[in-house]
Amino acid sequence: MCAIFALLNFGTRHSQFKRALASINHRDINQLKNIFLLLISIWRTLKGISHRIVWLKYHYLQFLLSLFSAYIVFSLFSISGNELREQLTSIQNYGYLTESIAILVIIFSLVKGWKLLRTDIVFEKQDNINQLPKEIDIYKKISTFDDHSIVYDDLVNRNLESGSNPIKLNNEIFELHPLVNEMLPFFILNMPEAKIDTTDDLKVRLNSDIDNQFITSNLEVNLQKTSYFRDRLSNSLANYIVMKDGRIIFDLRPREVLTQEGYFYSLRESKLSNQLGGSVILFTSDSSIVLLKQGNRTSENSGKLAPSGSGSFDYLTKKSIGKQTFQEFSKQQITRELTEECGLDSADIHDIQICGFGRYLYRNGKPEIFCVASTKKSSSEISIPIKELDFHQKEIEIVSFRTGLSKENVISVLDKLISKIENKENGFSNCSGVLYWNVLFAKKYIETLDDERLQKLFAI
Repeated sequence: MCAIFALLNFGTRHSQFKRALASINHRDINQLKNIFLLLISIWRTLKGISHRIVWLKYHYLQFLLSLFSAYIVFSLFSISGNELREQLTSIQNYGYLTESIAILVIIFSLVKGWKLLRTDIVFEKQDNINQLPKEIDIYKKISTFDDHSIVYDDLVNRNLESGSNPIKLNNEIFELHPLVNEMLPFFILNMPEAKIDTTDDLKVRLNSDIDNQFITSNLEVNLQKTSYFRDRLSNSLANYIVMKDGRIIFDLRPREVLTQEGYFYSLRESKLSNQLGGSVILFTSDSSIVLLKQGNRTSENSGKLAPSGSGSFDYLTKKSIGKQTFQEFSKQQITRELTEECGLDSADIHDIQICGFGRYLYRNGKPEIFCVASTKKSSSEISIPIKELDFHQKEIEIVSFRTGLSKENVISVLDKLISKIENKENGFSNCSGVLYWNVLFAKKYIETLDDERLQKLFAI
């Protein structure tokens, strides 16, 4: 599979290979592409299943150990029918008793497994949080798009790029709520907002609250190891009431999202995974903005228009992070997402700057970094790698300036783009909240840029 990916990536980036493909019948190319997509889909499905098996390995091992122990007992202490009376009257032979215990162990294991498969657990979706009963000082504003909301601070969005906050990494993996661990098989097999090919990749948890004083004081940003399943079994799970046999057994939202006083838990206090993610708007050398359309495989914003790149931050070891600041680490991760989704190399990214930070209310406080980036490549050179086609639909949406990348032109185009998204004009009737906020924060950020940073971003 890795070899296939390498070949396909090579093919999308080398003109000779492209010319060779051009000589092949278009129908044959589509057939080959469909075969590759099928292989990728099968690979991801098998990977998703294997990750679930890893999570439940102790449960499987316990069940198999019970069966194996019973088998050993039967082999060592097998009793024939004509010896039964003698065995019962002999206190020196425990074969009958041991065999009976083995039978009970098997029955118990089988019944437990059967109950696991037959237990009726229902995830009842709650309305998204769009407003907070009581605002907290760290987040000054709430922006709502459709049924999704984000909390943010304009001052943080303006100054985060200029900060230099060191990273403190906690390598101990984030622990799920005790009740989730207690009923782990149920939750793994019925995970909300996850498909069978969803994999449990290692991610990064943000455990610090970022306000303007935090940035200007260059305080340490606390990051912790987490994973994708942990996000689904905390931040996503908090959007559901878990019902068993018609009664509520679990509701994370009043425990871990909002306090009894109605306050929003800070990232430092929160006991959710709070997986850090990011998105980016890409400006090309021919005065265009590149947007992508999310594919049906994605668990969020399926089929909606999205930023040029978006995704969650991968976990890196302390050695890999080195002496990177939080700002450098964030831009590195978002650059990775951008290059993967737009078929670019990291060297193709001319500049990238952080333009925003916020927490999604509809994801119960999940943090997100927003960026703007530029490339010397033209919009016609952007292509989605085949390994990403099941994440993104084939079309790439291009928003052209035709007036050059001056500060005034960029702000004007972003302002018009915001209006089109808000009014759901033609071509923008199905946009994601992530795209809306990325464009909104980009416009506000560029309005405050000094000449030096503006030149650095748009000198392409």
